[in-house]
Amino acid sequence: MILKAQQLGIKFIAGERVGRFEGTIGGGAGDVGGIRTADGLEHRADRVLMACGPWTPSLVPELDGLITVVGHPLAYVKVPEEIAHKFHSDVFPGWAADISRTGWYGFPADPSTGNMLKLGVHGNGFVTRVRLPDGRECSVPVPGALPPASGLTQFRHFVDATFPELRDAPIVKTRLCYYCDTWDMYFYISAVPGRPNLFVATGGSGHAFKFTPVLGDIIADCVEGKANALAGDRFSWRTPPARNHTAAEPARKADGVPDEYHPTIAQLNALHSKL
Repeated sequence: MILKAQQLGIKFIAGERVGRFEGTIGGGAGDVGGIRTADGLEHRADRVLMACGPWTPSLVPELDGLITVVGHPLAYVKVPEEIAHKFHSDVFPGWAADISRTGWYGFPADPSTGNMLKLGVHGNGFVTRVRLPDGRECSVPVPGALPPASGLTQFRHFVDATFPELRDAPIVKTRLCYYCDTWDMYFYISAVPGRPNLFVATGGSGHAFKFTPVLGDIIADCVEGKANALAGDRFSWRTPPARNHTAAEPARKADGVPDEYHPTIAQLNALHSKL
């Protein structure tokens, strides 16, 4: 995909400093004239699109209260060699286990990675809130964060009950998969109020991957000011009703509130070094 974009004339700037967003630069009357990267360089642009996944709320203050970044546990189970063939993709496809009610899903074991069976749960997840350098408190992803013990326990119970042959198979790796949850579970593909040439494309809420084939055209039309029948008003900038409404999915807890999660000091220091 990157090669195709480069063939079309798109320029990529990557790197720990040269590619790291530092802030926007002014364009007058509330407009944004481009961005500044961590190396101190300014990159001028007529329109700026922030499509930074779960980092977007911490980079665009206007999204405060509209999006919560939530970490969902993933686990990798080491399938014993003698039964690994039963969990390969030719006989064991990607799956969902009553996902509308329980949220469990997974992928086949991959021989190239040592027959690891990847499992996940689309549930309530865990949220980490930190105070950013600009003084705001915001939910953010924490690089290298691991699921709390409660997250690992639910994986063990699910594996033991669902795949009896893996009852003694070890969980050898875990991590958190970060969602960017909007208050109503719809995307934000819109100009930012008061800054007409600053746009966001965010708020996947754990579902954006399914819409990848059509999202590019919707985002491009938004940035270029064109109507798009697939988007309508549903992805425009909006605020929750006064009653603090939060959409709920059957697979998530009834209260719709993620559990608080407190990472280690080392993990928070790693986070602040990237902000």
